[in-house]
Amino acid sequence: MATTYKVRGVYSFEVYPPRLGNLFQNVTVMAELDFDSANQEIDVQAMHADFRASVPDIPADPRDYNYLKLRMPSGQITVIGIPWINDATVQEVTSNTIVAEISGGVTTADIPRIIAALGQNGYRTVKVTMK
Repeated sequence: MATTYKVRGVYSFEVYPPRLGNLFQNVTVMAELDFDSANQEIDVQAMHADFRASVPDIPADPRDYNYLKLRMPSGQITVIGIPWINDATVQEVTSNTIVAEISGGVTTADIPRIIAALGQNGYRTVKVTMK
């Protein structure tokens, strides 16, 4: 059974051929797109041809399926065809909270740099306080 992806949901999965890098970890679904919308983001025809050569059960026409617009943990945006995903590997990532303590020579002046460093690594909801 095909996975239903939730917008703003976070997932980890593999794509069939390692064309885009085989493993997508902790990617956020930003939107589900039709062919025309996806084609504004990537060269759908070229990508479809690459995947079709490796995975013959992908529909022959790239207009016959939808695409996911994804935000990678780095913040980079990419688009992939839903049939390119190995459905057996899809895992929805649940949200948890990490508490980190930084000690030794830190001041309130370090807070913006810590928030910026976390933001550059894809962590968008960050709360930093001093003890």
